[in-house]
Amino acid sequence: MKLRNKKTGKVIELDYITVSETVITIYTVFPDTNEYCYASLDKICKDWEDYKPKEPLIKDEKIRKAVRTWAEANGIEKVWLEYSAPRLAFRDEHYNSGGKCVAISFQTTDKYPMVDRPNSIDELCGEEE
Repeated sequence: MKLRNKKTGKVIELDYITVSETVITIYTVFPDTNEYCYASLDKICKDWEDYKPKEPLIKDEKIRKAVRTWAEANGIEKVWLEYSAPRLAFRDEHYNSGGKCVAISFQTTDKYPMVDRPNSIDELCGEEE
C-alpha cells in the first residue's frame, strides 16, 4: 500500500503498522526505511492519504512497454512526445538542444495532446509496480 503526504507530496510504501496503547507507528520500505509515530488515527489522516497514481499519457499498453524498454536501453529519463496522426514519436531530451538525438515512433489511431516540455517515462508509461 502506498500513501502520499498531504503537505509535502512525498509518496511512501507501507511495510507494516504497529499499535500500542499510546502510539501508532507506520513503518515504510520505499523510497527509504523510515517510521512515523502518531497519537491517533485522526492525526494520521491529517498527514496522509491513499496514493492513486496518475493515468499514463500513453494509452496503448504495448507502446508503453516498448517506450519504457527503449528508454531504459538508452539511459533516457525524459522524452519529448510528438503526435502527428497517425504517428506517435518520442525523442530524448537532446531533441531541442542540437545534441545527439535518439528517437522511436509508432503508428496509432489514438489521439495525443501536444505537451511543450519533456515528459518523464513514469508520466508517459505509468509508474512501475
